[in-house]
Amino acid sequence: MQNEEKKINEINSGIIAFSREHPLGASFGLDASNKKGKVLSN
Repeated sequence: MQNEEKKINEINSGIIAFSREHPLGASFGLDASNKKGKVLSN
């Protein structure tokens, strides 16, 4: 499970970096982080 979490964190970091560099990616990055928060809260 730790490997899975590490991969997810790496992907999320990539999405965040992408959203900062690309204005069109900002809404996608925010949407992804919102979904992540909902998953963790369940």
